[in-house]
Amino acid sequence: MIWPTPMHLGDLGPSVSAFAFQHYGLVLDLLILGLQRASEMAGPPQLPNNFPQFRDSATETRHPIQLYSHYIDRIHVLFPFTADESRNLIQRYLSDTSALTRSYQQQRDRI
Repeated sequence: MIWPTPMHLGDLGPSVSAFAFQHYGLVLDLLILGLQRASEMAGPPQLPNNFPQFRDSATETRHPIQLYSHYIDRIHVLFPFTADESRNLIQRYLSDTSALTRSYQQQRDRI
């Protein structure tokens, strides 16, 4: 038995795939940020925030994720670090990858 396909449903594929891709992106955003931080970054529905802005500085500094963006398959997350925290993070990374340690120290000594 062959089912007839209405002509207006033949073009449904591209719009459904775009919706599914956007839905996947939204779910991914909520999983990474959490519902609370996502709503803080977006702002209330009546007065949404602009892209890199928050309602107040207390809301901005409450969570370690300061800026978040994703585009297709790339995710950008900005974390604030103090100078000591960044040095500690670099040293921990270099201790895990000992081959890079010597080249990083040589490069740092040249500067």
